[in-house]
Amino acid sequence: MTEVMKEALQIDESQDNNISKNQISDLQSSSWKQIVDLGTEIPLEQWEKVPTDLSIELKRYLYGKREKH
Repeated sequence: MTEVMKEALQIDESQDNNISKNQISDLQSSSWKQIVDLGTEIPLEQWEKVPTDLSIELKRYLYGKREKH
């Protein structure tokens, strides 16, 4: 591992230790709010076009291959 990578990991670890549970909760809340806000900008007609099995068949929709179950 290079010195730069080691230093980056040390910085990352020290920053993680300085984040409180409240700060993490605030970040999560604001992230979900952004996702919900983006979703409300999409017209209902477009949401109705989203396949109901999208989460299950994601690879098929992305790559055109059917998963074997």
